[in-house]
Amino acid sequence: MNRIYKDLSDTTMSITVRVKNIYGNKTVYPVCDKAKIFAQIAGHSTLTSATLDGIRRLGYLIEVQQTVEEV
Repeated sequence: MNRIYKDLSDTTMSITVRVKNIYGNKTVYPVCDKAKIFAQIAGHSTLTSATLDGIRRLGYLIEVQQTVEEV
């Protein structure tokens, strides 16, 4: 079995993303490998709202990674 398929074959139906506020716009960045693959399939480096809606419709849970804001 190809290594990438073996690594992604777990049964967890979730992805992890990070949300950043860029010039007043929320931008969603993929964190985990599955999220990065979804972004690549969509042809973007970030995950758009339309892509996130599609991911949810596929049954995935979208987990947001908490970040510590710099002061």
